[in-house]
This record gives sequence, C-alpha cells and structure tokens, in this order.
Amino acid sequence: ASVNVTAATIAINGGAVTTTGAGTGSQTYSGNITLGSASTVLNMRDTATAFTLASNKSITNASGVDASLTIKTTANILLDSGSNISSVGSGKKLNTVLWSDSDANGGAITLTSSTITTNGGHLWIGGGSGSTTWNGLTVGDGSAVNPSAAGNGITLTSSTVSSGIGSIYMNGKGANSTTLHSDGIDINSNTTSIQSTTGSITLIGTGGTNTGSNSNNDGIRVSGSIQSTTGAISLTGYG
Repeated sequence: ASVNVTAATIAINGGAVTTTGAGTGSQTYSGNITLGSASTVLNMRDTATAFTLASNKSITNASGVDASLTIKTTANILLDSGSNISSVGSGKKLNTVLWSDSDANGGAITLTSSTITTNGGHLWIGGGSGSTTWNGLTVGDGSAVNPSAAGNGITLTSSTVSSGIGSIYMNGKGANSTTLHSDGIDINSNTTSIQSTTGSITLIGTGGTNTGSNSNNDGIRVSGSIQSTTGAISLTGYG
C-alpha cells in the first residue's frame, strides 16, 4: 500500500506510518509535516521508491516536548532544494534518524540546498538491515550505500546541518564504479556546513570499489566546513 498526502500541511500525532510493497510501498507528502508527539517513524519497506522531502517543504517538531523523528526506507532518502527538518519553532530538541538501505540492497542519502536543525537533538545518517542503539536512539547497523552504477553514499550540497549540544553521526559507502567521485561521504560545496556546539561529530566513509582506471573513489571528500565549538570531531575514510 502507498500513502499520497496532498494537503498543504499534515499533522502526524504519534506512532508510525508504515507502507509495504514493491513499486507501491511509497509515502509522498506534497506539503509540510508537523510532528505532534514525542516519537514519529515514517517507514517504507520493500520499495525502490525514494523517500523525498519535496522542495521548500518542512518537517517540524510541534509537539512542545523533546521528540524523535525516524525516516526509514529500503531505498534512497532525498531532501530537495529548500526543504528543512527542524525544531526551532517549538524550542525543543528533535532527535533525527535518516535510515536508508534497510534491506541491504542499496540506498543513498542526498541533501540538496536543505537544512537540518535539531536544536540540541542528535542526528544519525546511515543505513543497515539490522539495528543498534546510539545515544538512546534505534538506528541502523551500517552505511547508506549507493545502489547505482556510480554515486556517493551520502551527499550534502549547499546544505546546513546543525545539532547544537547534540551529536552528529554519518556513515556512507559509495557505489562500485569506474566513475570518479563514488565517495562514501561527499561534502561537495563550500556552502555546505556541518556544525555543533558541544556535540561530537563523527563521519565514516568508504569509497566504492574501483574497477577501472579511475582512482578517486574517496572515503570522505570535504569541500565545505565541519566545525564544533568544543565537541570532538572524528573523520574516518576508507578509499
């Protein structure tokens, strides 16, 4: 079954929205989403259709309490131009989990001219068919893996990710390709910023296996900025 919501704004007031089915197990939200409870899970299973937060649309914690949002899919996760995930308006934290490739068949994560502001909540971006616990959140046990003939596991273009006192974790793996820039994590524009105040920042990237003459499938490629006021920063790349 699929869910297609065309309202300008939809309020999701708790629990999980789960869709299942090859080719049909998708969730499409044409408008803004407000979160009205402490925990929300948007789960797409057995589908090759990407979860997409549409251009200039938002997901906002409106619960009035610290909250968590999990977007989990067997496919890709896309945050289109001008989209944002935040908890600024409510003044409360929004722990955020972007979990692709939940069936280990490939799923990349791409942020394009978009913003994630957790207001002190934690941010986890990765993949995996199994689960583990990180900072009290249920997350995947692996990487966001690009399923295409070429491409990055995680790509941030002209985007801003900010966690304040919350921690940031990203784990990505590039496609196996003869093409350049099948990187694990690509922070690929100088206007991209990953930042915290006291929260730690951890990036783990594995470049795609190179099967040709090109040799630039990097673990982590950084053209933007990664900064924390006092939090530890760890970058681990395998290329």
